[in-house]
Amino acid sequence: MPDLSRSRLLFASLLIVAALLATGAAQAPARIEYQYAAKFVCGRAPAVAPQGYGLVAPGRYFTAINVHNPARAGRLAFKKKFAIALPRERAGRVTRFFDAELAADEAFNVDCADIYAHTGTPPGQFLEGFAVFESRAELDVVAVYTAGALAGQVETMHSERVPGRTFASRCGDLDLDVGTGRAPWVVTPPGASAPGPVFDFTGATAPLPLPWDNTLPGTNWVGPAANAYDTAGGGRYEYKLCFCLCESYSSPSLTLEVLSDNEASVYLNGVQLFNVPNSSWSSPWKARFFNDPKLFRQGENCLTVTVRNQPDTPTGLDVRGQVTAPGGGCPVEERPARR
Repeated sequence: MPDLSRSRLLFASLLIVAALLATGAAQAPARIEYQYAAKFVCGRAPAVAPQGYGLVAPGRYFTAINVHNPARAGRLAFKKKFAIALPRERAGRVTRFFDAELAADEAFNVDCADIYAHTGTPPGQFLEGFAVFESRAELDVVAVYTAGALAGQVETMHSERVPGRTFASRCGDLDLDVGTGRAPWVVTPPGASAPGPVFDFTGATAPLPLPWDNTLPGTNWVGPAANAYDTAGGGRYEYKLCFCLCESYSSPSLTLEVLSDNEASVYLNGVQLFNVPNSSWSSPWKARFFNDPKLFRQGENCLTVTVRNQPDTPTGLDVRGQVTAPGGGCPVEERPARR
């Protein structure tokens, strides 16, 4: 006669193993990311320091960061961003990530002109901070620093290999609220060379009362400035919101509902989705649903709304929407637990 207690124990063990396997299968696999943080120092440090304190010795400073793909074959896509460091222990602006790519054994250089452009800083202004590179494979990153007198030749030079650090990350599901007043939209007004943060009109009445009598649920009207009335003489305002899709994403979808003043056009990654008529500030432009995989891409995706406004009239944007994608949430670093 079989041993029933042993049979039950074996059956229970099999159930536990099956549950563990199922749990492991449900989790996104961890992947290894590489990160390099290269110091940069750029621009002119005056002999008489502003605000009564010195940053570095007077002179002109330059940084060149060389990035090399050591792979023997294939191309490597990676990303870079810039974090500005301010004096007196203050944190400066951190830019968004910018995409980059190198073929096997290729290299490029990031210099002060690139850093000024990416951070929106006037060329020649003293600037320091970190250039951060992140990739799924190792890179060679070497920083070269030179400095000289304010009106002289190079007086010092130094180079250093930037060490990399690794961390494990996982891709979760993406469920992103893209509504204005909720998501970090930026806007480029007519004649501007770079985007800036939008102004949230919630509760604002000065200098003139807000003209819109309708707001989409769970959102706020936003615009280029505190004055809702267009003082730029009319023109084209480009609102933009970028989000990341992890490489493991599937079934991406976007739902949008838009109020604009005046007419607008809506784009995803440069592909026009629909137009918004001139009178849409008072009644919502009906919600639209988009799930064509060709509209989306791995990495950075950008939703753009171009608003065309008449001179000396109110201008603003109100968006309600959601982006979803199973497995599309870009990885978040998994730090080891403290002991």
